[in-house]
Amino acid sequence: MPDLSHPGLKTYFRLNTPVLKDVVSQVFFAIAMQQTGVIFNGPSRIGKTRCSEALAQEVELKFKDVLVIRLIAVSRENARHRSTVIHQLINQEKIPVKPRDSSLTQFNMLVDRIRQRMGEQNKTQLVLIIDELQRFASADFYQLSDLVNILDSLKIKMTVVSFAMPEIVDIVNDFKTQAAVQSQLISRFMSDVRGMTGVESEKKLAQILKLYDCDMIYPEGSGITYTQHFFAAAFAQGWRISSIASVFWSEMNKKATGDYVKNLPMEHVAAVVRYFFLVRSMGRGSEDVNCPITVDDVREAVDCSGFEPFCRIATVGR
Repeated sequence: MPDLSHPGLKTYFRLNTPVLKDVVSQVFFAIAMQQTGVIFNGPSRIGKTRCSEALAQEVELKFKDVLVIRLIAVSRENARHRSTVIHQLINQEKIPVKPRDSSLTQFNMLVDRIRQRMGEQNKTQLVLIIDELQRFASADFYQLSDLVNILDSLKIKMTVVSFAMPEIVDIVNDFKTQAAVQSQLISRFMSDVRGMTGVESEKKLAQILKLYDCDMIYPEGSGITYTQHFFAAAFAQGWRISSIASVFWSEMNKKATGDYVKNLPMEHVAAVVRYFFLVRSMGRGSEDVNCPITVDDVREAVDCSGFEPFCRIATVGR
């Protein structure tokens, strides 16, 4: 059996892709401007969750006066008019509540906890990062608006950075068509909705593959890149995985349909690369150090990634 301990064979390492770096840059500016909210939306598997995870780390490093809370939105079946966001935040903050505590009491307990943490850590701004925002009920958006208002009255600026599927656009538009009181809700943290894409060009794909060639190092401090580890002989001869970007781009787009034509989902791009690494770690594949990954290898990797059936299902589900 091959050694499967290398992070290149897993799914939890972070790639600083062009899209991720662009989102981080946009959010940094929004925080510095003390905007109330920004929503990034895009189709499934393009990397929204990874961006939210990276932001939670990068914002704390960049802004010493900012407290970051990251939340994955959870919806309750048949409860679209009941709020879950406050309960989720209370659970995440491990605030002890009693069964008899009213919703208002629990809301105030959350505000007190946030204010306490801000004071203890000498923070002045709260950044709430929400993944899967579209799962929330309308009541959740009201409660988020209430939280923004209450914290503002305590001189704590709150910025809500959200990631969502494209249906969030319809949710925002629905709010706009309702009563005037909801216009304030929209202006608070739902007016700035921005698109987020996958890998949109061969050039960007090459940039991503180059990360495996140059930036991704393991073990830490060893100077050995992921490509070098799995393709040592070819790497020594000057071959790099980024050199297959053209055929990689072509073969994936042959299988792409719907939203994913020339918009490759990062999850499947990473799966194709992981296939190459796994096959090599098992002692299989071409022995040609000048061409260790052939066109047939790329086709097989794309098939094994499940990209084509995923596109079909995603297109039907729209």
